[in-house]
Amino acid sequence: MKTSRAALGALVIGSMASIAVMQVGSAEPVPERVTLGDPVSSVLNLTIDGSLTERIPVLPVEAIPTLGSNSSVTFGKNAGLTSVSATLNGQRLNVSDIDGAFVVDTSTAEGEGAGTLIVAQSFSDGTSAVLPYTIYFSNDNPPRETDIESGGIRATTERVLTWGTAEGQVGRLTAKESETLIPGAIAATSDGTLLVLDTVNQRVVNGSEARFGTIVADLPGIPYLAFATSTGPGKVLAIDPINGTSVDVATGAIITLPALTAALPADTDYSLDENGTLFVPNPADGVRYSIAQMNGDQFRTDGNIERILDEPRVWRASSNEIAFQSTPTEPAITIRIDDAADLAIIDSVHSDNGEILLVAVGDGKSYTTRLVHISTDGEATSLDIPFNAALTMTSHLAATGSTVTVASAEDDGLHLRSYRI
Repeated sequence: MKTSRAALGALVIGSMASIAVMQVGSAEPVPERVTLGDPVSSVLNLTIDGSLTERIPVLPVEAIPTLGSNSSVTFGKNAGLTSVSATLNGQRLNVSDIDGAFVVDTSTAEGEGAGTLIVAQSFSDGTSAVLPYTIYFSNDNPPRETDIESGGIRATTERVLTWGTAEGQVGRLTAKESETLIPGAIAATSDGTLLVLDTVNQRVVNGSEARFGTIVADLPGIPYLAFATSTGPGKVLAIDPINGTSVDVATGAIITLPALTAALPADTDYSLDENGTLFVPNPADGVRYSIAQMNGDQFRTDGNIERILDEPRVWRASSNEIAFQSTPTEPAITIRIDDAADLAIIDSVHSDNGEILLVAVGDGKSYTTRLVHISTDGEATSLDIPFNAALTMTSHLAATGSTVTVASAEDDGLHLRSYRI
C-alpha cells in the first residue's frame, strides 16, 4: 500500500444514484460473534442496481488492512454523508453516530483470519456508494517481527532519456504555476519490455536496453498519465482518466473508460487481468478490486466485483515499521527500519519473489531513498539509491523477473536505474 501519495486517493466501487445491496439489506440480526477462518472468495456477489456517478465515497479515517479484537472502523461525516450500514461476512454490524462520525463496531469478530467488510453509504444529495474491504483480524496476536538487512540488492545498469522532443528523448514541461509535467509512468510488459509513458510528447517510448529510446506508439493529443498492464500477454493500455479514454499501445485502438475513473485521482494505479477486467487498489485495505470489464471499444460495469487475493500487500505500520502480508489471507509480518525516525512508501511493485518498495527514510533532519525487497516468506533486504522525490509519477517502479527498474526525473533527464534482486 503506497501510503505517501495522494495517488491512492479513493476507490469508487459501485457509486450510484440508486442502489440495492443484498448482503447489506437482507443481513441476519446481529450475532453474538462473527466466526472467522473460513476461506474468502475472490468474487463478491453484490447485487447493484443503478447508474454510476462521479461521487467519491468517504473512506475510513485510518487504513484497515488488519484489525485486532475489540476494534472498530470510523467514517467521518464528510461530503454530505448521512448514514452508514455494514456487514462482516454477511452479518449486520452495529453502527453508532459518535462525535460527528459513524463508527462501525467490528468487535464481534471471533478467531483469526480474513473477513469481508461491506459498507453502504448514503449522502444528502440522494446518491449512495458501496465499498468492500478485505480485513485480516488478528485478535491482537503479535505479528512476527523481523529486521531489515543490507545486501541482497545490487545496481546493474543506468540509462538516461534526456529532456526534449526528438526520438530518444522524453518531454518535461513546467507550467506558469510551477507545476512540472514529466513522463507519467513506467511499466514492464509480459515479454519484459520496459515502456515509458512520455506524457508531454504524447507517445510511448522503449526504455529497455534493446531499442532504447525508440518510439513504440504515438498517442492521441490528450494527457495520458498512467499505464494499465495485463497479467496476460501483450496488453498494455495508456490511461487518460481526465477525458475517460485509454489506448491499446500495441494496436492504437481507443477504449472508453468507465465514467467513475474521472472521479479517481490522476495518479491512481490501474491493472488488467488476462480477461480484460480493469482493477484499481482500495487505499484503505491495499487490495485491488475490479471496476469494469473490457467489451469492444469500451469498458462496461455489470455490478460483479472481483478482488485479487494472491498478491502481497504492504503498508506503513509506524514511524519505523512496514507491515507485510504475503497475501491478504495470511498473518502480517512487521519489518523494522531501525535508523528511521520516519518513513513513507513512495511506490511498490510485485515481483516474481515478493514485493519491492521505494521508501523515503527520514532521520529527523533529511530523507534518503531506499529500495526494499520483501520476499514471500518475510525476509527483507534494502539498498540506499539515488532518487529525486521532488517530481513524482504514477509509477516509478517496473519489475521483470528478478530485475526492478526505478525511474527518477532529474535535471538532465529521466534516469532508469536497474537493480538485481
